Formats: sequence, structure tokens, C-alpha cells
Amino acid sequence: MKLFISCVLVILQSTVVSGQISCYSCNSGWNLCPDTGITATTLASTTSCPSQRCYVRQDKDGFTYRGCADEFGLTSLPTSGCLSGPFSDSVVQWCFCSTSLCNSVAFTALGGTGTIATGTIGYAQTSPGQHILGGTLQPGITSLSLCLTTCTASTTCLALDYNSADNSCWFHTSTTACSTLVTKASCTNYRKSLCSTTVATTSFAQTSPGQHIIGGALQSGITTLALCQSTCLATTTCQALDFNTADNSCWFHTSTTACNTLVAKASCTNYRRSTCTATTTASFAQTSTGQHILGGTFQSGITTLALCQSTCLASATCQALDFNSADNSCWFHTSTTSCNTLVTKASCTNYRKSTCTTTTTTGSFVLTSSGRHILGGTLQSGITTLALCQSTCLATTTCQALDFNSADNSCWFHTSTTACNTLVAKVSCTNYRRLTCTTTTTAVPTGYISQTTGSHIAGGTLQSGITTLATCLATCLAQPTCQAVDFNFANPSCWFHSSTTACSSLITKASCTNYRRVTCTAAVPIVSTTFSCYSCNSGWNVCADTGITSVSLAGTTACPSQRCYVRRDKDGLTYRGCADEFGLTNVATSGCVAGPFSDSVVQWCFCSTSLCNNVAFTSLGGTSAAVAAISATTSVTSCVSSCTGLADGFYQSCVSCTQFVGCSGGAISTQNCPAGLVWDNSLKVCTTVSSTCTLTSRLNYWK
Repeated sequence: MKLFISCVLVILQSTVVSGQISCYSCNSGWNLCPDTGITATTLASTTSCPSQRCYVRQDKDGFTYRGCADEFGLTSLPTSGCLSGPFSDSVVQWCFCSTSLCNSVAFTALGGTGTIATGTIGYAQTSPGQHILGGTLQPGITSLSLCLTTCTASTTCLALDYNSADNSCWFHTSTTACSTLVTKASCTNYRKSLCSTTVATTSFAQTSPGQHIIGGALQSGITTLALCQSTCLATTTCQALDFNTADNSCWFHTSTTACNTLVAKASCTNYRRSTCTATTTASFAQTSTGQHILGGTFQSGITTLALCQSTCLASATCQALDFNSADNSCWFHTSTTSCNTLVTKASCTNYRKSTCTTTTTTGSFVLTSSGRHILGGTLQSGITTLALCQSTCLATTTCQALDFNSADNSCWFHTSTTACNTLVAKVSCTNYRRLTCTTTTTAVPTGYISQTTGSHIAGGTLQSGITTLATCLATCLAQPTCQAVDFNFANPSCWFHSSTTACSSLITKASCTNYRRVTCTAAVPIVSTTFSCYSCNSGWNVCADTGITSVSLAGTTACPSQRCYVRRDKDGLTYRGCADEFGLTNVATSGCVAGPFSDSVVQWCFCSTSLCNNVAFTSLGGTSAAVAAISATTSVTSCVSSCTGLADGFYQSCVSCTQFVGCSGGAISTQNCPAGLVWDNSLKVCTTVSSTCTLTSRLNYWK
């Protein structure tokens, strides 16, 4: 192996061109090339060196490197001595020698000290973060080392700028080499000799982000902040500039406008070359979101808030403005209207230059009644939006209430004569009052003696095809057997009650209103639907077999039948919930029974107080022994999953007791009963307890 390497070295050395020398090429990471010198000259790598300048270099990483200066283009350096240089920071030193393989020695043997040598190789002055305007771009030079060495080798290049942002190299001759240095963060300036008369670096004395001065001169072709700044600094007449990042535009100011008022503009920054002692920033003293003043002057062509604000601030006659974000419109107010009453308008914001000490209190509505209106209002022609209806009423002293009809977008005003009249039900209307009516009553529809909002009666008969309150009420009045109705505004649906259920208990349901044609002699209580059961299974650690371990985390569900259960299934899991989920609304409120969806090892255990099923299965009487099965109250009635061959009408769904299907011309559609009700196929209505749909019937179908 040694013989082979020796032969290679002999071959390499025999190819050295006459007049050239060779240098060792290695670093101290290899034990043959330590800091103290080459330990095995026959094994260390060598390289030819036409410039006859070998080096030993010590870097900040602690390594010592050996090679030929030509590798880095350092062909014009002294042939001996040490200097600091490129490819490093201030702790690097290059030490040179000029005989073949002379860099075999230690770094210190060539004069290396490990202390900082002054200056970059070949340059007397280095200025980071600065450059000189007017340099010549050097095409094809895209690295600092090549920029430095090329300038070093050129007799006409006396200084250079290197821009690390785009890796560009700029040369300066004697004409510009000692010109003023200008701040530019991405640049570094290198001078071959000191400039004794160099002008101090120019900069800006004052920077104001988010502000600009109106009246600047646009600088065409300047689209970067750096070029905008450097050009201004190099122009004696430019005393300030604005740079707008929204469109990358540059604006110059002479001494005429440089100290004018600064105006707020988020996308702009103002730079001044000198401090303006009396400068003030124009602003607005009062901002009112969601409000505007009637009677402003529309400013054509202004479609941004920033331009609306800056133009108003620059105008002596504009004392306030409204900006409407819905259509990006700008409205100015003079002193005549600027302190007028503020009127509510969600899409507007009002800005005032000064505070209005006598500003009228913002108009508003003290009472809103959805689904209601007052008869006898005056139609407001041309007003077709709620916002305009409200703002116009608030700005009109005689308007004390309004009705807005969303069905036809009509607006109706009421004076003090009708503002406190009876509210009448109308689903598409909302009434807004500016005053409190102490004796206001809600009218009960003609033909009915009571009306209960937010309630209904279980067991009504759904009236197919009736989807408006007016039709629902009128149809009931035309049928002697109809003694009460429920109207559900959520879906909208109409349900009739005969004398059998008309005086049954009212149940809370926010989307419903109950109307009765008869007086119920006994006070009928409204049944609360706040009875709840825990709803989870023991697959979740919060819902263990032994009981609920975290009541704040476990899920709950409303339970109108007031029957909670704990169920043990053949899969070994314990389930909790409300019996209504499975249509078990007619089972006992306590005790345990066997039931559907299982074989004989399943048990259902019931309890009848809110959230009572938080206990263990055994606490409610559950055992591993088989118990009597839940029996259907009536015979099983088949369900319908296809309308083929069936007459038009309503039938039991095969999916759930809480659903029914409609057949029309052989087509099937699925509908849901209101919450808490199940379908009875004999009665063809949704009721609290079904005589035809039970768990057993559903299980038999799916078998």
C-alpha cells in the first residue's frame, strides 16, 4: 500500500509544470496534517500552484487548513506574511510562503499569531450595511470572493459594493470610490484605500410608520423602499419621502411639504431627513362604530377607508365622515351636520375631527317583538331594507315604532297614536318600539280564547299541506271537532287537537305556540322538559359499570317520558340513556326487565328522577339472571320501506318509531315526528305513546 501511494506521489510530482510550485492541500482534521506541521510528507496530498503562493490558514472552527492561494483567486497577494481575509470573520488569519511545499510547517512558523490582522485582504476600509450610489454592475459575478478578487486584480476598480440580497457586485472607479456612503442593510462597501474626505453617512432623522404627508411627488420606476430611500438621500431637494407598501410607490417631498401634517395611512411610512419641531399628526377625536349621521355628502371615487380618512383630514371643511363598508362609500360632513344625531347602521362607522359636546344621544329601540306587528302602520315607499327602515325611523321624531315585513321587505311606521297598540301575530314581521308600552297586550286571534307562546300539547294530529299559521287557524275554526291547535314555526307545521287532548298538559317547546278554542276549567300545568338522563356507555371510562365517574363530562339527553335506564348487554358493556330513544314510553318507571336488541342475558333497569341513571347497574336491581321480557302493548303493525303498490297516505317508517313515511304516486318520503313523540299507525298521528310501533315490532322487521 505504501509503495502504491509513493508511486502516485512520484507521478503527481513529475507532472509539475516548469516555473510552478506545489503546496500541501489538507486540514488538521487528518492526523497527517496537524497544526504543528505535516507529519508524513510522503502521504499528505499536494496540489500545483501557478501563482507560487502556498498558505496555512487558521479558522474560527479551530482547524488549520493548507493549500494554494489560487483556490480562492488570491493570486495578487504578498508571497509572505499574514493577513485577515474573506470566507471568515475577524478571527481568521492567512499566512503565505512562496517555495514548493513550504506550507508543511506550523501556522506560527509562517508568522501566524491567532490575533486579529487588520483589514480584508487588499482593502483598507470595509463598511457593512452601506453602499455608494453610481457603481457599475458586474454581470456574472455572484459571490463575494469573486467580486473581491476581480476588483483586486483590476487597476481601475478602487472600491466595490456587494449586495447579499441579490448577490450582485458593483465596481467604483476613482470618480465615485470616495462618494458618500448611503445606508443599505444588505450591502457592504470595500475600499482599496482610505478616503480622507469621505462624507458622513446620510440617514433619516425621523421615521413615522402608518403615516404619510399629502402632496408628495410620485417617483416613477421606483418600486422598492431601499431604492426610494437611497435616491432621496442622493437628491438634495428631497427632504422627506413616503413609501406605500400597498402598491410599492415612492413619493418625494421638498422643503415645501416635508414638515406638513402627518396623516394616518396604515400601508405608508414617512421618512424625514430632518426633525420638524412643530409637526402635528392629524387624527379623529371620536370614532363611533355601527353608526352614521344622516345628510352627508357622497365622495365619488373614494372607495377605501384610508383614502376617505386622509382626504377628510386634509380638507378644512370636512369635520366628520361616515364610511360604509357594505358598499365602500365615503360621506363627508361639514360643521352644519357633523354634530347631528348618530343613527344606528351596522355597516357604517362615523369619524369626527372634534368631540361634539351637545351630541344627541344615539337613537335605539327599547323593545323588539319577533313574529309580531301592529295594525294601522304607514307604508314607507322606497324603503326595502331593515337597516334603512330602522335608521330612517330613528332619525324621524314622529316615528315611535316600526314593523318590518321580511316576506315583501316592506317598512311601516307608527306614530305615538298607534305605537302602543296591540301586537298581532304575523310570522314574517318584527316590531321595533322606541318607547316602553306599559299596558301592551298581545292579541289572541279571533275565534280563540287563549294563546300560549313556547308551548304545545302532545298527541296532536298533523295537518298535511298546511304550512302557514293563518291557514292553520282558519282551518281549525271551520272544523267543529278541532278544539285547539299547535303551530310549529320551526318546520312550519300545523297540529289539531280534538276535545280528547285539547285540555291536556302544555309542554314547553320554544318553536311552538298553542291556541285553544275552549276554556280548560282546571289549571293546566306546563310540563317542563328539563328532565334529563345520562347518555353514554362503559366503553368510555367516565361512564363505568360502577357508575358515572365525572358528572361534568358525561353526556346527557332530555327525557320527556321521565324514564332513565341502565342496560347490560351481551357484549359486556353497560349503556345509559332515556327510554324514549327506543320507544319504551309505556314501561314501568322502576325495576328491571329483559328486552329487545338482545338475547336473554340482557336487562333494562329503569328509574324516574332526573339523572338517576348515574349509579351502577346493580344499584337499580340489575342481576345476571334472565327476567321477563318487555311485551308489546298491541299486535305488531308492519312498517313501510317502499311505496310500490300502496295508496297515497302516511305509514310507519321501518327505521324509527319517531319517523313516518309519506307515499305519493309510488314515491316515498321520510318525515320526523316532533321531539318526544312517536308515530301511531292506527291513528295516523304522532303521539306520546304509540299502539303500533314498539321495540319488538322494529326487531321483528329487521330479523
